[in-house]
Amino acid sequence: IFSFTGLDIGVIVAFTVSGWLCTLWDHHGWPLIFYVFGAISILWCVVWLFFFTDLPEENSFISKRELKYIMSERSSEVSKHTSTPWFKIFTSGPVFAMIMGMFTVAWGMTVVFSFLPKYMNDVLKYDIKQNGLYSSLPFLGRAFSIILVGRLTDYLLNKNKFKHTTMRKINQCGAGILGAAMIIPVSFLSEGDSFSAVMLITFSSMALGGTMSGSYANILEIFPSHVSTISGVAFAMNGIGQITAPTIIGQMIKEGSREEWIYVFISIGVVYIIGAIIYALLGNANSCEDNDVKITVSQEENIDTCNSGVQTISGKCTTLSPTNKQIFNAKWCE
Repeated sequence: IFSFTGLDIGVIVAFTVSGWLCTLWDHHGWPLIFYVFGAISILWCVVWLFFFTDLPEENSFISKRELKYIMSERSSEVSKHTSTPWFKIFTSGPVFAMIMGMFTVAWGMTVVFSFLPKYMNDVLKYDIKQNGLYSSLPFLGRAFSIILVGRLTDYLLNKNKFKHTTMRKINQCGAGILGAAMIIPVSFLSEGDSFSAVMLITFSSMALGGTMSGSYANILEIFPSHVSTISGVAFAMNGIGQITAPTIIGQMIKEGSREEWIYVFISIGVVYIIGAIIYALLGNANSCEDNDVKITVSQEENIDTCNSGVQTISGKCTTLSPTNKQIFNAKWCE
C-alpha cells in the first residue's frame, strides 16, 4: 500500500515545481515543465532498466537477509493447468464492487488532479506560485492518509478486531462517504472563503486514502491465483475513468465561473457515494475461487502443493469454501 503514495508525492512535487517554473523568463517559463519532467522520466527509465530483474534471486543489489525474507513470503504461483475463469470474473459481484470502488475514486481524483489548478486560478484567484503550492495540499494529505490507514488496518486485522470483509468495507465506504461529505460543501462557499475551500478539498482527498486499504487491497483477495488478471481488468477500468472525467468536466466549466464549479463538486461527491453504496452491497474480501483450484508454491528450496486451497502469507494451506449463493449469475463469496 505504501508504494501507492508515490503517485501523490509525484503530484506534490510536480504542482509545486511547475508553479515556480512558470514564473521564470518573465512568466514565460511554462515550456520548462515539459522539458524538466520529460528528462526526469527518461532518467527514471534508465534507473529502472539498470536495477530491475524478473526474480529477486537474480538481483545483485539485494541483501541476503532481504532475499531470504522475500523467498519465505513469496506469493503463490498458479499451476500452468489452471485456466483463467473469465466468465466468473466478469460476472462476480465482489469483482464488480471492487472495480466500481476503484473507478469512482479514480474518476473523482482525476478531476481534482486535472482541474484543481484551474479552480484555484479562476475562482479562488491564487497567483501561479500559490496555485502550485495549494493544489498540492490534497495529495500531501492523501499520501499521509494512505500510510496511516494502512498501518491502522494491519493493526486491527492482526488483533482480530474485524473480519477482512468488514475492514475493507469500513475503509472503502468510509472513504467514499467522507470524501463526498467534504467536497460537496465546497459548492456552497463564497468566492472569498478560499481557506475553507482548500481545507475541504484537502480533507476530502485525505479521506480517499482509505481506498488503498479497501478496494485496492481487495485485488489480492478475491481471486488470489489470478491477481495479475484482476489487476489488469481493474486498472483498465481506472483508465476509462481517467479518460472520461476530464472530457465530461471540461464540458461543464467552459467559462470557469463559480456557478459552473458548483455542479462539478456535487458530481464528484455523487460519484463517490455511488461507489461506496455498490461496495457496501457487493464488496467481499474472501476468495471467490472454486475449492478445486490447484496452486503450487515454491518456498525457499522446498515445493509445497496446496490441494483444495491456497497458500496464505504464513505459508500454510487454507481451504476455500465458496457457497452457491448467486449474484449476477456468479458464486457469491462469504
